Amino acid sequence: MNIFLSLRDTLGEKMAWCQKISKRGKDMKKSLKMCAGVLSALFLVMVAFAGCSSSVDGLFAADATGEDPKNSEQTVTTDPTQPTVVNPNEDGELEDIPDSVDGLKPFTALNISDMSNKTYTADEVEAKDNVKIVSPSEKGVAVEKKSATVDKTKYTKRLKLGGAGKERSVVIYVGANVEGVLRVVCVSSNSSASDRALMANDVKLGNAPAKNPAALSASVKGDENGYIAIYSGNGGGINLYYIAFTSGAASSGSEGVEKQCSSEASTPALDNSTLRPSYDNGLKVGSRTKINEIDTSKIAKVVYAAPDGKTTGDGSRENPLDLAGAVLQVEQGGAVVLLGGKYSLSSTVKIAVDNNGSPSAYKYMLPESGAAVVLDFSTQEIGDSNRGIQMDGSYWHIYGITVYNAGDNGMIVTGKHNIIERCLFQANQDTGLQIARRASSVSNFDEWPSDNLILNCTSFDNKDDKTGENADGFASKLTCGNGNVFDGCISYANCDDGWDMYAKPATGSIGIVTLKNCVAFSNGKTTSGANYANGDMNGFKLGGSNNACPTPHVVTNCMAFLNGKDGFTDNGNGGALDVLNCTSYANVNSNFNFYRTLAGGVFKKLVSMIGSASITQIDKFGGKASEVTVAAKISDSIYLTDKKKGTFNYVFAESEIHNGDKIGETVSDLYKTDVNAGNPPAIDLLVDAKCRNADGTVNMGGYLETKDSSKYASLGAHFGSEAYEVLDLTLQMN
Repeated sequence: MNIFLSLRDTLGEKMAWCQKISKRGKDMKKSLKMCAGVLSALFLVMVAFAGCSSSVDGLFAADATGEDPKNSEQTVTTDPTQPTVVNPNEDGELEDIPDSVDGLKPFTALNISDMSNKTYTADEVEAKDNVKIVSPSEKGVAVEKKSATVDKTKYTKRLKLGGAGKERSVVIYVGANVEGVLRVVCVSSNSSASDRALMANDVKLGNAPAKNPAALSASVKGDENGYIAIYSGNGGGINLYYIAFTSGAASSGSEGVEKQCSSEASTPALDNSTLRPSYDNGLKVGSRTKINEIDTSKIAKVVYAAPDGKTTGDGSRENPLDLAGAVLQVEQGGAVVLLGGKYSLSSTVKIAVDNNGSPSAYKYMLPESGAAVVLDFSTQEIGDSNRGIQMDGSYWHIYGITVYNAGDNGMIVTGKHNIIERCLFQANQDTGLQIARRASSVSNFDEWPSDNLILNCTSFDNKDDKTGENADGFASKLTCGNGNVFDGCISYANCDDGWDMYAKPATGSIGIVTLKNCVAFSNGKTTSGANYANGDMNGFKLGGSNNACPTPHVVTNCMAFLNGKDGFTDNGNGGALDVLNCTSYANVNSNFNFYRTLAGGVFKKLVSMIGSASITQIDKFGGKASEVTVAAKISDSIYLTDKKKGTFNYVFAESEIHNGDKIGETVSDLYKTDVNAGNPPAIDLLVDAKCRNADGTVNMGGYLETKDSSKYASLGAHFGSEAYEVLDLTLQMN
């Protein structure tokens, strides 16, 4: 009944809207014809609801939760439903677009390739809740087949705006006065005209290129009703291939950039403090440095770089260098300060093996205070050596940058004692950040990268186009030394694993890696929802090669959920792994898969849950008694012992455990009673903003954490409201 009443109210609103159109319209007959279409559609929906009591998605309507029950934020680019067509008034203004209705989902992206080929006219009304096409009656706006490749992304169709002015436009709903980065892939409709301005609510994004399509972007705000109109400002038509909007105002000079893998959209996530959770459990967890507290204008030894910096610059703010030159000029105890904006780069930023700081005077790289910096490698060719940043040096501290769309790794760290803090690694052609040797000639274990700290970083949407199986979020694998630490990092929506610590006999065991306060979720599927079956899709993959290369890695206070294979797996490590205070939920194959841990291992305070999900394997710890050299031990942990019945066992006292053992007492799934279940974070571009505290440490809003009132309150992963440890800097200040 509530939905019926809502539809009745919506019908009333549309009637009033139609009356307004009829009064304003130049052509009364056409206005009434369009309104009749709206009213007929709504009437049929109401009748259908009354007859079958099914759930209904009304035109511009939302369900009781305020969300469109048919479309999630990730499906908008692949929904073939056509946008609404509305009629501009005689002055070409958009007054005839109805005001926003409560619950209307804000626009995120539209790929024209997903639309049907057709010509739109003002005589038609078709439903798509947050996108509208404005077309004059005398000449329609058309979708046609036309291929183009931009930033390594292939588009197959375009939308032709047949002339200049708002009477031919695409209108998106983003929310009243909401500001964000609008990005449009476009080209002029005239191959000899390069001066046609692409406009959005009177903001110029730039001139559409004459021949080769390109992406234009700018910070744009929705009007008082929540709409942004996109149109050609002068001269003639512009053809559109793709539109994306990310809420959250960009810092001065910054631009959004986007990457697609087989029709998937991805725009560098912007820091939006309003999305950070207010959840405060009184805990202090994780680490940070004091770098976010400094004023970059007070740094004593500073070299400035800028998106348009010159090789001939002197490194001052007024005459900045390019990035490659700046890293050569910075002194120990000083910093490369990056002016805000998008750095369009086609070659690797190399920090050479002899370009080092020292234990008492690191070298720093960070954005200017208040600025956002994206290193965009979209023009870099795909290739094994085409990293975004190659950190061969030691004693560097890099803070607060996004590395986007590199031809291989976003960053490879081959040096020692480096700190990489609060960086984002997005849409790269191999692992977002990898720790490994710089060349095969570096064969001695002692020369391999060691003692590096990856702190409060996020990696997502990394996917290699060649195989679809190698791009992890983070990796410390194949050839890395001891002492490498990942603290407070989030890895999600990568085509392969969240973390990969694979080793192989040809190079032998790697050094001990420590993972703490980290989260891995939804790996194997990118933010677009596209799935890549070639990837391993584990949350935390802790080794490889069937006991040939054992290493006793340490994993503590980490969480894995909804990954495409295992949450945590030894992957054949065979070594004495320590896995402490970890939570694993609803991973497709298994939550904890350690049946090849043959040389001991300690598993303590673990929580396994499945909720209503199906799972392929039970949890496994330790090899069979006939296989192991030292038995694994488990204590104070809950693990799945019967997948069909959903049975779990709780082991309190430390006990030896072998593959297939069912020890301890039977308990129910904690997901149903003892944890903060709620909803997982949306698999979108803003996870870094939504799942961190202001100081950069992880805050999952209590999701999957055991409740204080539970007898199992001390089990599993728990995150806090601020850092437990604040690390000092060696940066010299005035």
